[in-house]
Amino acid sequence: MLFIPHKHLYISDASYVSSDEPDYKEVITDANSRRRMGRLLKMAVWCGLKSLDGVPSERVSGIITSTGAGFMKDTISFGSSIFDREETLLNPSPFMQSTFNTASGYIALIRKIHAYNTTYVQQADGFAASLVDAAMLLDDAGEGNVALVGAFDEVTPEVDVIRQRLGLYRVGDGFLPLGEGAAAFLLSAAMPTDVSESCPATEMSAGFGGDDGSESASERGGDANFECSTGPLRESESASWPCDEFGSESSSEPLYESGGTSSRSLNGTKDGNAALRFCGLANLSDLPKCAGNPIAELFGINAGVNVISCADHVESLGAFRSLLPVLLCKLISEQQIPDGYTAIVDDVNEDGVIILLHK
Repeated sequence: MLFIPHKHLYISDASYVSSDEPDYKEVITDANSRRRMGRLLKMAVWCGLKSLDGVPSERVSGIITSTGAGFMKDTISFGSSIFDREETLLNPSPFMQSTFNTASGYIALIRKIHAYNTTYVQQADGFAASLVDAAMLLDDAGEGNVALVGAFDEVTPEVDVIRQRLGLYRVGDGFLPLGEGAAAFLLSAAMPTDVSESCPATEMSAGFGGDDGSESASERGGDANFECSTGPLRESESASWPCDEFGSESSSEPLYESGGTSSRSLNGTKDGNAALRFCGLANLSDLPKCAGNPIAELFGINAGVNVISCADHVESLGAFRSLLPVLLCKLISEQQIPDGYTAIVDDVNEDGVIILLHK
């Protein structure tokens, strides 16, 4: 799968929860709702509500979430009760809390959002599906509208046992440490209002770099040094990237849409940093074999790029299906995404994807 949006889309208001959980009652104010929610559900709902803070409900075109395995603790609890209670007098709460779309449903109910609402459950591919769906949804959305994109997964002792039996995340004679977390961000087609004209909206009409389309030394950032195999990519590696506008059918089309709004949800990040543009994504398995610059060939781009590997962050975040979206929101929140083009590569999951960004 290779997806490149035909117009500029921007990521903003990223929130995430990993090992350190927040004080949920500051965002999920209803005590009864918090009491009914499981741990992962609270994480996912907190992230969604945090990202939507300050955004009018009528401007939300959709809530689109993804998960690799869903709410495993509640699923296991309900499954165990079937056997323990011999299929009688079952508590329905674990079942209701274990359905995959519970998080997006709670967010919509709390914020009274009457819009498109769906959840993708496709292991690590679910995040790619949700991001593509959000991008297509914004094609038909009104000016200034946003889509909430979220992801979540949790680990339990049972999950650890199952993954060892299946041989998931095996490294040599051992296994990678498991992780968990939730993340959410807003996707918008409106140009952030606090970004100067130096944002590369005009770079693409004649290629990146010089006037003749050649690549400048400052943009090149270094030479790529990929192996023939598609092994883990490291942050220190960079590649040559595209010369053409992403998905533009005609050079006469506007390079970006002026959102005409100063809403905080469209200002790139909550602290007003430069806008972060979503440029495309692809499956890691689609990388050309034995290519000198496989990512460059895959996207057909001619500009410098920073490559961030999910494998480099397993020690701090652990390995799980939603690792890439959690890492993405973590990097945004901590302002660790460098200027220019950045590819975040999920080289931990077998069905991992590559997401291309520009700041």
